Amino acid sequence: MIRELASDTGEFDSRAEYEALEHLTCNSELGWINPEEIGALTSAPILGLRDELGEPIAAWGFMDYQVRSFLTDLIENGRAVFIS
Repeated sequence: MIRELASDTGEFDSRAEYEALEHLTCNSELGWINPEEIGALTSAPILGLRDELGEPIAAWGFMDYQVRSFLTDLIENGRAVFIS
């Protein structure tokens, strides 16, 4: 299913990344965090937790985002490592 989200050139964009994890983020406390919300100077995809006011309290980013998509890691290795 992940492979179907790739572009014609086989690349994944942020839309594909969001779509691939929609089932995970729509029914859990885990969600997408914008880098500016946590003062991060990156464009990495970031997942995190929020408190009852909606403020980020924990965050994990896929820091190899400039080299490849985390979806590529999921396809090739069966896992993608996001770091805090």
